[in-house]
Parts: sequence; structure tokens; C-alpha cells
Amino acid sequence: MSFYEKGLKQLISELSRGEISAVETAAEFMRRIVEYDDEINAFISVNDNLIAEAEKVSSAEDGGELRGIPLAVKDNISTENLPTTCSSRAINWDMRRYNAEAVQAIVDGGGLIAGKTNLNELGMVSASGQNALLVTVNPWNKKYLPGGSSGGSAAAVAAGMVPAALGSDTGGSIRMPACYCGVIGLKPTYSLVSRHGLIAFAPSLDQIGPITRSVEDAALLLDIIADRRRLNFAELGLEDFDLSDLNRDDLSGFKFGLATNYLEDERVEAEVREKIEETIDKISGLKGRVENIKLPSPELVKSIYYIIAHGELFKCLTEKGDFGDKCFPDDAIINRLSDNVNLLGREVKFRILCGSLMQSEGYEQKYFARAVRIRTLLIEEMRKLMSEYDIILTPTSPTIPGKKSEGLSRRKAGAYDFPDFTILANLTGLPAMTLPCGFSTPGLPVGLQFMSDFFQDKKMLAAAAKLEEELDLPSLAEPGVNSD
Repeated sequence: MSFYEKGLKQLISELSRGEISAVETAAEFMRRIVEYDDEINAFISVNDNLIAEAEKVSSAEDGGELRGIPLAVKDNISTENLPTTCSSRAINWDMRRYNAEAVQAIVDGGGLIAGKTNLNELGMVSASGQNALLVTVNPWNKKYLPGGSSGGSAAAVAAGMVPAALGSDTGGSIRMPACYCGVIGLKPTYSLVSRHGLIAFAPSLDQIGPITRSVEDAALLLDIIADRRRLNFAELGLEDFDLSDLNRDDLSGFKFGLATNYLEDERVEAEVREKIEETIDKISGLKGRVENIKLPSPELVKSIYYIIAHGELFKCLTEKGDFGDKCFPDDAIINRLSDNVNLLGREVKFRILCGSLMQSEGYEQKYFARAVRIRTLLIEEMRKLMSEYDIILTPTSPTIPGKKSEGLSRRKAGAYDFPDFTILANLTGLPAMTLPCGFSTPGLPVGLQFMSDFFQDKKMLAAAAKLEEELDLPSLAEPGVNSD
């Protein structure tokens, strides 16, 4: 088995037994990056000192849990030795030269940062699917996009350029590209992983999380980056996220709620619905109890999300500091933007203007404050549902990804009206993840979304791991094999 086919757990095991070395591991993954990234465009920057850093880990007495394994980091998460660009020309690439807490946890655990991965500018997915600096393609079929905004991280993992990566999720930005790239994408419970060092989009929605090729690897990486310094794990009833001691024969004891109003939405593509229904049958075959439920309307959820997200975005981006001084004038900030705003892409400008409206006099109470109150009601409704069900299931995406040549192939208003099933978890702070559950006709993955109660991430991961074992789907794409 080649290095790039191995997951985190297998690499850790072989490194601990001395069967492979950190230098050998780093060299093999760097070779994979060099071979395929010109085609995939997953990375904005690559660590040229990776081999030297691996040599240091090899010579250390304690190589840490990760023992020199290279991982990728989305380029809106701060790193000390690599620039943080957010895929934007408006960012000073020399700023924020420190490790985000999640990155530092990886480094402290013996992990290496192979490079920074591409994203939609500042984490904002556009209707065209285009980015400011690069256009990443889907490793399963290079004519298609990988989704966003953590598309670079998901593509890098799916193509075997790294065994795992960090992404960030504001409304599905880990889960959507993970779904489209056929890998595991986990948005942990809000606050379980520190946001320190993440360039903010909407702070009350943003969350850093892992992207891996197996559920067990996602749990392993979550265990490393979880914020034990601020959270009292004992008080929350948390121990660790190790799934190796949870060898389940089936899913008996799990009660699943299937959101039929999401699955039966007319905008869900037939092949997506078919794969989800087949997977639900497998859950029942594993003795999981599945009941039909209704979740809050996706249209309502999306409206509340955009009001809150854009309002918070406006405040974040117009603060003096990172690039507020560069793109925004001191006066009349709500009414006009400076000449330098041309450094920003169209999607970012569009969202800033929406946010300025949400925060302007006369509209803040009418829209933003009302959206926050409705958000509280959504949280209360979901808490009631989670008291009845262990896991809630929905499609991760209603469609397969768009083609590179077409973007999302929808006009701007249509794109904003299109159903997003991932947003609810961000608004409520609940943990959520996507699990590959099949492939569409063009050979592109389809994903099933899991949601669970606050800090029940391990329970959710345990259920997903058993289903993953039953489905036994490939998680590694060979770039260029399927381009039809």
C-alpha cells in the first residue's frame, strides 16, 4: 500500500512501530503534492521546509502522537511559518504570523504543516464558484468543482496529498466540499475547538474542524485539536474521542430522525435522494431505529443565516486592523467603499453591502435583532428534537457539484434561494458531519449529513463509523482517472 493510501491511524501505528520514518512519510506526501497539485490547485502555498522539519521530529525523543505526519491547513487559519492569504488580494500576506490554537495543537502533537489550502475568497462561496487566486477542481472528476469554501482542504485529502486537513465551517464550508469530494467533514459542537487564529467571517457561526478519509481519523484529529484548556471536559461529561474502544456490532440503541421535508424537497436531485434512501435502509438493517421528522423550513433557516452572517461579516471586515484601513474609508462607511475595494472580489463586496444594510440605522432592529431572536427559537426547537433523537439525518447537499465551466449555473438570486441543509447546525451550534453514501452517474460522491446534540460529537462519530464500515466506499480519488 502506498503512503498516500494510508489514513492517520495507520500512519501513526506504522511510525510508532518503526516500520516507516517521519522523513520518508513527509517525502512521499510531498511527492504526491508535486505530482498532482498543478492539476487540482488545492494548495495556495506549500511548506518547502517539510523534509527538514520531519528530520527534527525523527531525532526528537518524543515525536508526539502524530510523529511527523504532514497535514494541510485552510488558508484562513493562521500559521507561523506560512502566509495566511484567505485567497484574497486585499490581505497583507505577511500578517498573522502565529499559529492558531488548533494548528498549535497539531504542532505540539508532532504534526507538520504541509501547506495552506485554497478557499473561496475570505470563505465566501460565490454563485460562480470562482475564487480570487485559484480555482480548485474536484479530484474525482476535474471538470467539476469541489465545493466551498474549504474546497482546497477537501480536494487535498481526497487526492491523497495529505491524510487529513483542517477546514472552517460557517454554514457548511467543511461539510459541503467534503460531501462533493467523498471524504469525512466534521463541524464540531460550537466552542469545542478554539477559533483563535481563524480569520473571522461570522464569529457566532464559524468553527474549525477536521477533514479526513475515515470517521476514525476525524475522531482522532478532533481529539488532538479539541480545546481542553478552556472547556471543562469532566463537567461536560467528555473524556476523549477515541473510537477504537467502541467496537459495535450494529446500530441498535440509536434513534435516528430522518428530515423528510429536506429529503423530499423537489430541488433534491433524484440520484441524491436515491442514494440517501438506500443508506437509510442500511441503517435500518443495522437495527437503527429511524423515524420521519420535520426540521425548520430551509427557506426560513437560510434567511436568518444570511441576515446574521452578513451583519457579523460587516462588523468583522470593517474593523480597523487586518484590511479595514486598506479597503474602507474612515467616514461614511455604510454608504460607500474606498477605491481600494477593487482588491476584493464581487462576492465579498456584495456580502459587505448586504451586511451594511443589516447593521444600518433603522434596519438593525427590523432585521438583525429580529433574526437573532428567531435564532434563539430555532435553538430551543432543536434542543427539543435532540431530546428525542440521538442523530438527525439529512442530505448534505441537494445536488452534485457544479461543473467548472458552469459554476453553480444559477443567477445570483437563485443561488441565495437554493436550499442549504447544512446551515441549521451553524445557527444552533450543534455538531454535524457528512459521510459519503454513494456515487452519482458522473462518478461524483453523494453525502449524508448527521447532526447530534451539544457535545455529543463522539456519539455521532460512533454511529457514522459503523455505517461507514457497512457502506465500505472508496475515499481516495485518482485525479484524472474520470474526466467525463
